[in-house]
Amino acid sequence: MGKRVTQPLSISPSDQPALRLKPSKMAAAPRLQASAREYYGNSPTSAGYTIDAEGVSWVQGVGGFFNVPTADNAIQVATEIAVATSNGSGQISLGVTKNADRHYAVLIFAGGATWTLFSVSANDQMDAEIYLDGNTNKWLIFIEDLTTRQSYGNEFAYTTFTTLAGWETAISRGGPVPPMNLITFTNARWVSNWDGWQPITSSAAAAYAQWTLTAPNGGIISPTEIPDPPGTSFTLIPCPSCSS
Repeated sequence: MGKRVTQPLSISPSDQPALRLKPSKMAAAPRLQASAREYYGNSPTSAGYTIDAEGVSWVQGVGGFFNVPTADNAIQVATEIAVATSNGSGQISLGVTKNADRHYAVLIFAGGATWTLFSVSANDQMDAEIYLDGNTNKWLIFIEDLTTRQSYGNEFAYTTFTTLAGWETAISRGGPVPPMNLITFTNARWVSNWDGWQPITSSAAAAYAQWTLTAPNGGIISPTEIPDPPGTSFTLIPCPSCSS
């Protein structure tokens, strides 16, 4: 039987940058995938996938399973899911972060606070969900370490004008990319206000983008292509010795 955490280990001002869900410029030309547009681009901070549903849907949830990175140096590494407003001023991120040699499950409100929830270990399997409760109009936050069965769940009042979602691994301060394991996301889905749970490639969004991390201080993390269908799984492949 698992342990449900009711109080965070700490709450502190957020010093971790928000996941980059909507860069100002795409690095590659898009192509049409169903009625959603598919983009490829590079980022100096993060690798993974994002969806932009502005003008098509409100994003009312995001979820996914992923493993905790094994990075073992002082570079901060965060693997998270997130929802955000179109301009990024409001964002909720949920996942795991590594500071020095310790890993923690964390909840981050952009421009607000970082909630350090509980300790996790490298290679643990995580289940994370952010979901708008239609009855309370609050965000239900749930994250569980499927290896240890430790979990945290709570509801929060926060802006609901969200049109972006993401599944990413971020490296702080521009790298370098540390030696680490492959990070695989499965069941990576988001919630459309009119069409329920959707895969990343869904046409309930206006576009989705694949981001390759090219760290200024060295190293690359490349995401694999998403099988379509079902459009819910991908792997992030680190290459610390690679350069852009």
